[in-house]
Amino acid sequence: MDNSGPLVPFGIAIIVISALLIVVPYLRRRADALTAWNLFLLGGAIFMGMGCLEVAYGIWHWPELQWFQPTRQEVQTYMLGVCAFYATLLVSYYLLRLPRKISAAFLNSWPPMTTGLLIFILSVNGLLSVASLFSRGVFFVGPLLFNISHKAVLFATVFSFCHWYRNKLQLPLLALFLGILGYAALYSIVAFAGRRLVLSVLVAPLICMYWLNWRYASPKKSLLRLAIVTVIAVAVTAFYSSFRHFDVSKDSDSSERSFASAIAALKTTSASAAMAQVRGDFLHYFAQYCGHFSLLTIHMVQTGEIPVEPVNSLIYLAGYPVPRVIWPGKPEPLGIRIVYEFLHLPYHTNWGLGIVANGYQEGGFVVIMLYAFLVVILIRLVDDSLARQPENRFLLAMFCASAPHFVTMIRGEPCVMVSEIGEAIAYAWILGLVGRFMFGTAPTIADLSRRLRGYSPRTGQLGQARN
Repeated sequence: MDNSGPLVPFGIAIIVISALLIVVPYLRRRADALTAWNLFLLGGAIFMGMGCLEVAYGIWHWPELQWFQPTRQEVQTYMLGVCAFYATLLVSYYLLRLPRKISAAFLNSWPPMTTGLLIFILSVNGLLSVASLFSRGVFFVGPLLFNISHKAVLFATVFSFCHWYRNKLQLPLLALFLGILGYAALYSIVAFAGRRLVLSVLVAPLICMYWLNWRYASPKKSLLRLAIVTVIAVAVTAFYSSFRHFDVSKDSDSSERSFASAIAALKTTSASAAMAQVRGDFLHYFAQYCGHFSLLTIHMVQTGEIPVEPVNSLIYLAGYPVPRVIWPGKPEPLGIRIVYEFLHLPYHTNWGLGIVANGYQEGGFVVIMLYAFLVVILIRLVDDSLARQPENRFLLAMFCASAPHFVTMIRGEPCVMVSEIGEAIAYAWILGLVGRFMFGTAPTIADLSRRLRGYSPRTGQLGQARN
């Protein structure tokens, strides 16, 4: 694209700085490796860093949008917005203390892990996922159970895995876990065409292994294991991407997502077809036009084609629980509206415009900085609670359910990612509250001093959690 030269060193700088912020604190044994913070930084490297490179070197495929070429001033505006976002993000992350107090107050007391609690958790989550299949189209109940079911299959997977992982010689527990994992993976394909849910389910056991075991090994050994996890995550998303729209495929016998059609689609795909997507357009596969869409949004805001809507994302989140039937004028994310309302494109899709572009459209640099501050609160809320109780299955399930949304939040739609993470936190808390009512409250033991093989993570994050 025109005037994209400065984005090349800028994108490389984002990738390098993000990598250093992830790896250096871990190698110095001052931070955990697999945290919401690091996942968010990873998302920044992919969608902002690689997104800048895609603008310069990638192909802008949209035939209706070939007219768009960013001006030098629009490129500078985007770069300034990214700098404002990251500056606020880093200052807030290292200085903010409020989330630690919130997590200590609301995410510190849980029921004891007993066989009775495990049966309760698996039964409730199984029933909720099945109920969601039979309530499609039912007013309010259908959408509610649909959202809950995404968390339910993930929580069942985590709890069954952790129970087996602590009793590895119990083959019936292994069979139970594998059965739940298979059902959860297939359910994820049937329930949601997006990649985040199925990725959450299939990577959840690996995330649990890190927090239950790997984090106490040497950093080099853990980094090797996490590199393997990354490869698996890319392979899973590539494989699912090759057939995830099977319900609208020309070769599909049915337009409905069902277990039968999902299994049929699985049989028709292959590993070579999955890898062809990655090799065919490497930059686009990862960056997903995030840089292009951010620049296009900034252009349309500056020309007046898209109006400024102050803090529209926060208004969306405030009204999220209210059905649109009750509130017809409830705000919609810009990533959906820009396609049909402002660009008038003949496609049923939504775009990830990037958190900087969303903030710019909703009030400029001040709102971009505000969103960076709010993102840190959410990140620290998850990380501080898990650092305090790293073997807590409720918190592990909460983190696993949130993990892909932290990666993609910087791409967007940010308000949608925040609502998903908020649902995971709320679901864990409510499930824990019901569990405490039925089974009592376990003594709170901060497992911060545990030492296996001579290594214990020593981090500002973990140290603050002791207080």
